[in-house]
Amino acid sequence: MLSFTFTRTLLTGKIAGTHQRIDQAARMAMNPLLKRGDFFPSAKEIIKFEGRRGPDGLKMKSPMDDNPSHFIDPKHPRKSELLMLVKDHYHGLEEALKSKDRVRASFEAAWMAHFIADGLTPAHHFPIEKTVKSMMGEKEFFTIFDKPFKGILRGDTTRGFFRNNWRYWGVNGLMSRHVAFEYGAAIVCGTNRINKFVPELTEKDLENFDLEKEFLAFLREINKLDFYGRFAKNGWSRELSNEVEKLLLPSIVRVVALAWASALPRRGKK
Repeated sequence: MLSFTFTRTLLTGKIAGTHQRIDQAARMAMNPLLKRGDFFPSAKEIIKFEGRRGPDGLKMKSPMDDNPSHFIDPKHPRKSELLMLVKDHYHGLEEALKSKDRVRASFEAAWMAHFIADGLTPAHHFPIEKTVKSMMGEKEFFTIFDKPFKGILRGDTTRGFFRNNWRYWGVNGLMSRHVAFEYGAAIVCGTNRINKFVPELTEKDLENFDLEKEFLAFLREINKLDFYGRFAKNGWSRELSNEVEKLLLPSIVRVVALAWASALPRRGKK
């Protein structure tokens, strides 16, 4: 999903992207699960760690060094770095909530939600990073004065340089197709009221919630529906937009909200 795709909220006039709206919807969804005395940061505090302060901002500032992966292989999800990052931020959130560290809790909640959303987004299931590396030589990105220039690929020859960049940015290229899917999802998200993506949650939903199990179950479900394959073949359609609106976005919000709520100290997790 895109945290730099901007829409203006009607009430505040502030700018928010898709990840920010998912965070807002998830925070609304978990309200019925909070009890008197529970400590959890507000949506406003969580959103501070999105955009340029979030994983997308890190990727923009440092496109070559120690970038967290935003992609996941649905066939081998437990081997992916993304699932590890989700679990790491979950444990960080547990610790922050125990100590009532508002800033750290906001950070951990935002970054965990970001990786959950990316991991459950069909565009992130295509192995674009491996494909790009197989297209190029020794370095992933083109450099100017030894500094990476994000978005321009290398080539062993001038012809290879143009061929690689066309395959990346050209018509139906790897990244242009990826961005087109995410922009379409962002339009669906941005043109609907946030409460449309807010699922009804109860304590019963939270009782047996296990983050990894729930994440992997939904990942399998989304993979079976072949969102990205249908999009690559036919582009955006009304049917696909409706599925994103009624299934994909509310389901992502559900996993994020339950993950946040399950990290509360009173859950008594081992």
